[in-house]
Amino acid sequence: MGFLSRFGVGGPTVDLRLDHPNTQPGGTLTGHLHLKGGSDAAEVTGVAVMLEAVVEVEHGDEEWRENVVFAKQPLFGAFTLNAGQEISAPVQLTVPWEAPITALGGWNLRGMQVGTRTQVDIRGAVDPTDRDPVAIHPLPSQDAVLRALASLGWQFRSADLEKGRLPDSSLPFYQELEFVPSHRGSISELEVTFITRPDAMKVVLEANRRGGFLSAGGDAYASVVLPHASAVDEGRLRNELAAQVERLSQRRGW
Repeated sequence: MGFLSRFGVGGPTVDLRLDHPNTQPGGTLTGHLHLKGGSDAAEVTGVAVMLEAVVEVEHGDEEWRENVVFAKQPLFGAFTLNAGQEISAPVQLTVPWEAPITALGGWNLRGMQVGTRTQVDIRGAVDPTDRDPVAIHPLPSQDAVLRALASLGWQFRSADLEKGRLPDSSLPFYQELEFVPSHRGSISELEVTFITRPDAMKVVLEANRRGGFLSAGGDAYASVVLPHASAVDEGRLRNELAAQVERLSQRRGW
């Protein structure tokens, strides 16, 4: 390998072309990988496609963002990529059921940065990469929960990804969908987190309560497990969520 190729100049290039950038939790992203050799032969030690998210990290008084891989599909092991050689291969990447929602109602959620990263590991040289954004839309059951909350007067405000592992979750981060009430009440903010499985989802509710003369403010938590099939009964779903929010609003700080 030439001297400049070690720094990525004239080295191999990689391009992942997705068939469609839209998917859902539990879905599959498909496409084709195109790899082209550079001006010199390169010793490739591996090629993989990953799903990656930008998450918020808090440690003490410091905050920063970092890229976190939450799904990975190896494509090739070690081989020699000759100069100018072209390789094309089909790609299938399974989206985890717990993947965060990045789009609602056809709109991308601001602050949600999730996409594929294709990386070619080359011995003794800069690794070429390719990044492509992906839109993850809610499952019908998740969408039903969000519509039920809207019918109860909760307005979507923002979303974020925070590093950390929740009970019953396998991901190294979790998503919080933040809602505010349309009318003033004891809860100033409601955060919703989905922990999703193939047959059901756990809906975690975190309420930020206003303080009063006889009650302290602070956070209160509740959760409910809902089979995906139950979302078709919108009235029952709405009543269940209304009851959970009502319990949160009545919990006393002291």
